[in-house]
Amino acid sequence: MPYPYLTKLPIWVKSCTHGQVSDTAILDNSEDDNLILQVLSGRCNVVCKGEHRVLTTRSVLFLGRNTRAELIAEQDQPCRFVSLIYRNTRTQPFLDLNRLCLNAPLVDSFFVQKTRFCTLEDRSYINMTLGELRYEWENDLSEKETAIRAAMENLFVKLARAFHSINRFAGVRYLTEAKNMMFRHFQQPLSVQAIAYDVGISRSYLEALFNRYMRGSIVDYLHAVRCDHAAQLLTSTRFPVIEIALDSGFNNRQHFTRVFREIYGSTPSEYRKRNRQVLEHSDHHHPDDSDES
Repeated sequence: MPYPYLTKLPIWVKSCTHGQVSDTAILDNSEDDNLILQVLSGRCNVVCKGEHRVLTTRSVLFLGRNTRAELIAEQDQPCRFVSLIYRNTRTQPFLDLNRLCLNAPLVDSFFVQKTRFCTLEDRSYINMTLGELRYEWENDLSEKETAIRAAMENLFVKLARAFHSINRFAGVRYLTEAKNMMFRHFQQPLSVQAIAYDVGISRSYLEALFNRYMRGSIVDYLHAVRCDHAAQLLTSTRFPVIEIALDSGFNNRQHFTRVFREIYGSTPSEYRKRNRQVLEHSDHHHPDDSDES
């Protein structure tokens, strides 16, 4: 999943438009914006962080958050393109990108491996899906949100196919199965050996996959999943911290508090005070809400 610390990653379309560059154009994504651009006709160059790529007809550019790039059209040859900008959202409608990645291993591995600047070649009619998205975005039709959500899911699948056609990764299935297993059973005692056995590979191979592609260990990822569940309970229930720790798969409160602080930068009780949703501000602390060891 793109963000294992989050239960949901709601995203939605910000814009989907046609464009043209005859000289140069700047693409500048904000903190929340992601850009997918496909060349419809012509040819142009894209420069990002000193890296140079050539985009021809049907080439696709993916530009992540906080990333700036420059499009440079070739002389006397305007470049026409369609661009989709999607961003994080806190309101309806949305597509839960984390849930999509959990259910679609190929999409999951695409987001794990891609960088904030990558280019792809369209081998699965990405242009048709972008066309559908643009049509739905620009017209007020019945079930518009449903159609846009379905088209976005289809788009991410096609992007993942294009990415893996040139970046083959034999461990995609094992990596995703291990993460799915942790999401299903994080409340139970889990060892790295048990996870590897369930997936059907050796412990050393699974550890190597996580270290290389997840930029962390299997235990780090499991802790993130458990603390994410705990964070939800802290902000939506009055359960004592010790009960939340046990329900999240931790053996004791001290270990839970230490791991939670490492991930969220505060103790469970501090996090609850700042983020609680249904607890009234005037409530007195539960006797168990101290984080003292």
